[in-house]
Amino acid sequence: MLLCPFGRGLVLHFLYYQNKIRDFSQVGKGEKVSTDEIDRARGLIEKTTSAEFDPERYEDEYGKRAQAMIEEKVKGHEIKAAAKAPERGAKVVDIMAALKQSLAETESKRPPRPAATPRKRKSGS
Repeated sequence: MLLCPFGRGLVLHFLYYQNKIRDFSQVGKGEKVSTDEIDRARGLIEKTTSAEFDPERYEDEYGKRAQAMIEEKVKGHEIKAAAKAPERGAKVVDIMAALKQSLAETESKRPPRPAATPRKRKSGS
């Protein structure tokens, strides 16, 4: 997952494929994020992270289909759009309230974590 500041909040991007995952040094920094938002983001990541996740097991099917359509278009073939799916009624949800509730429910089910030990600082030479 990648959390990015957006406007006055955060946007969570799921990274499903190996080619979407970058080193932290390549991720932009610059937006200020509140301590409360950082704590919620950490909780969300801990709740949804799985040690068994291996992005190399998955393929970007959407990307492959898009690339195939582009190649067909380059060859001069006509590309027809699929029939539009029927619209569903949109339910407006307060995402921050839902996140707080989800994290609270998870915390009540999770065993307490051991206290973190402070890191030793390297002295400058």
